[in-house]
Amino acid sequence: MKKLLLAASVCAVLGVSLFADDAKVLPEGVIRLTTAPTYAMINGTYDEDGKYEAYESKEGAIKAFNLGFALEYGVNDFISAAVQWAPGV
Repeated sequence: MKKLLLAASVCAVLGVSLFADDAKVLPEGVIRLTTAPTYAMINGTYDEDGKYEAYESKEGAIKAFNLGFALEYGVNDFISAAVQWAPGV
């Protein structure tokens, strides 16, 4: 029974990714560059018992900014190739 459920789940996931109507592949020969900026601020931490302790500063003790890039190319009308880079600062 577990194998049947696993096989059905795998088929469902692969089927959705292969036959999605909104996959948004690029037309042949088209290049797209995308940037994805992300900003995070941490206002507290959890101790060993799982209790949340807020930092005294309301601005947050840890601030992080990340700027990621993605370069995509339309190989043909059905396949897009992409390279992504999100370094983390």
